Amino acid sequence: MESIEGICKAIIFESQSSTYKVIKCLIRNNEEILVGNFPIMELEGRYRFEGKYVSNEKYGDQFQVESYNVLAHDSKSGLIDYLASDKFKGIGKSTATKIVDALGLDAIDKIKQDPNCLAGIKISKALRDSLKDELIKSEEQEATYIKLYSFGLTQNMAKRVYDLYLDDSVKKIEENPYILIKDLQGFGFYKCDLLAKNIGFSLHSPLRLKEAMIFTLNEACIQYGFTYVTKYQLVASTMTLLNKKETDKIKEEEITVILNDLLVSNRLVSINERFYPKYLYDAEKNTRERLIQIKNFKLDLPSKDDALKWIAICEEKLGFNLLSLQRDAVLKSVTSKVSIITGGPGTGKTTIIKALLMTEAFLRKLNPEDKEFRNKVLLLSPTGKASKRLAQSALMEAQTIHHALGYSADGSFLKTKLDTLNEELIIVDEASMIDINLMSHLVDALKDNVKLILVGDVNQLPSVGPGNVLSEMISSNLFQTTTLKEIMRQKGDSNIIKLSQMILNKNLDFKLFNEHKEVFFYQAEGQTVLKNIEDLLKLYQKKGGNFVKDIQILAPMYSGVCGIDKINEMIQEKFNPSTNMIVDNGRVFKENDKVLMLQNDPTLGIMNGDDGIIVSIEHLEKKDYIHINFGEKIVRIEGKDLDKITLGYAISIHKSQGSEYKNVILPIVPSFQIMLKPNLIYTAVTRAKGKLIILGNSQTLINSLYQKNDVRQTSLFKNEELKKKVIYINDPSIPFDTLGEQNMENVSPYDFM
Repeated sequence: MESIEGICKAIIFESQSSTYKVIKCLIRNNEEILVGNFPIMELEGRYRFEGKYVSNEKYGDQFQVESYNVLAHDSKSGLIDYLASDKFKGIGKSTATKIVDALGLDAIDKIKQDPNCLAGIKISKALRDSLKDELIKSEEQEATYIKLYSFGLTQNMAKRVYDLYLDDSVKKIEENPYILIKDLQGFGFYKCDLLAKNIGFSLHSPLRLKEAMIFTLNEACIQYGFTYVTKYQLVASTMTLLNKKETDKIKEEEITVILNDLLVSNRLVSINERFYPKYLYDAEKNTRERLIQIKNFKLDLPSKDDALKWIAICEEKLGFNLLSLQRDAVLKSVTSKVSIITGGPGTGKTTIIKALLMTEAFLRKLNPEDKEFRNKVLLLSPTGKASKRLAQSALMEAQTIHHALGYSADGSFLKTKLDTLNEELIIVDEASMIDINLMSHLVDALKDNVKLILVGDVNQLPSVGPGNVLSEMISSNLFQTTTLKEIMRQKGDSNIIKLSQMILNKNLDFKLFNEHKEVFFYQAEGQTVLKNIEDLLKLYQKKGGNFVKDIQILAPMYSGVCGIDKINEMIQEKFNPSTNMIVDNGRVFKENDKVLMLQNDPTLGIMNGDDGIIVSIEHLEKKDYIHINFGEKIVRIEGKDLDKITLGYAISIHKSQGSEYKNVILPIVPSFQIMLKPNLIYTAVTRAKGKLIILGNSQTLINSLYQKNDVRQTSLFKNEELKKKVIYINDPSIPFDTLGEQNMENVSPYDFM
């Protein structure tokens, strides 16, 4: 290894995806070409480089840099430019020139030793001290960045790490590189494992084995919606993760020792041969106990006869008679502490909520329109769109669960068992979407004397996050449940509802599509779907329609020739001519693009799943901003935060839960077959309220109805010993080595396909 010193005179080439640069440096009065990874490189900066000379057939002799460090600035103009840069507030070109004229080329060292050396220059004492601090901080920051790059981090990764840990970055990473899995999105096990190897961790390090097991367990739960795995699943999948890319294999005995250590330290919990992440075990346990406490709390409930009397009065006031099961749903709800109403589209869940609210008011001897009654009621839904629909149908204010519980930017909730919600009647719509963590927070924030009514469609996809709350509550038989089956007369002619019933009953009749009323099926193959979608959108535009507003494309997968990513790219290219754009890691966002929010952001008041339109893009001197109209508000998102959004012309079926769309286009092709299950198709179909257009293969659609819905390993109300049937979690169809490595939609196996 050879050491040389020189001054950077020019940056000839700079990679956009890494820190690789080709620079020209003045070395011993000769200009030489240096190549390597340079996280920080300033013109006229003086550096010491470690490396070796190599000969390139095309470019000749070059010095290949392995490592480098910053030396003092060696030219007057370079030092002036450095001090006048944005790094040092209050020091412009004129002041920087005076400093260098007075103190010479070693001005930086002099100022760091004693800022009072600037006393002869007209600079305030506060500015002198500030300059000293900033010089020291800048030097330390440069050294930190260089060290992070020596670990193998890219420029973008190093910046994110530094933004999070600041001066503790190197210390944190050297102590435990796997901490990034939890602390920074986009860092999965393999990325952190490579980092650990570069730092010098042994393949058999207990820290490595523990973090691999925790990662495996967490990813299995996130990926499949599990709350626990079996010992076989955990051990086998952890060994697969650890040994997949290594010749020095980890043995099962080592994993067993680590498993016991994790149990002792309470990072994992084992009950009846089920192994839980601690937070999911706690969430299930708390939800179970709180639901039973609320159910069993003694409350003076109305008698059946009294309730039926007021239900009849309610029907008279509303001007219609409830169907038998609808009346039963209202009766069970008003006479129970905890109750459930489940049913598909057209079964009258909205009507029931209206009747239920009016009956509750009458039973309390109150007017349903009065503030006194409304202050006792809280209408909730998991998503903003669903809560708006609930408010419109119930003619009463509704909120998202997150908003009602006071969700904050750090992921915590203001409402807890220490500061509960005051309302006496809680109705939660779209309850199938509630995962176990959110349910745990919700029941924690309820008083024991509350009435809790869950309304939802248990045949839809379960929650995106871990758990299967609504289904498990129903199957437990602990809570009064009404299953609505009869379609209301006015909805009975809807072919969308007829199709949804056919899907549930597995008796699809293609004659329904021949009616060309509400539901349409067009034969298409994977290679032609993009062109089919393009033609449909052009036709809609030609007829004067606004497809961005009126049409939502739903698909089960991101990858593939007609997956979500390709559809979004095609629509943006073909239908959005705007040249005002911003590029983020290969993703392009333009003015007028439809986008989807991927994360909850309580500071902006925008939640995961909200969609909007980019109304403008600002390109300021050092920052880019996107302005997005989310309907009721326009928010500004900085360019560095673009991982919060994605294009939204096409979205995943999971993301569509809780939403309704005027028109839906649904591609169903053989390449999607691994993902196509009855509840997925059912959920997609029931999102459409006007028209549904299915593009694809008829046999693929039929086959999907006979697939088994994915079974979730959850135990909200299961205490029995595990059955012997094994569900394999290291599914070869899923690229396990990419789990957690990409910033895709959070929390669904569909994102990793």
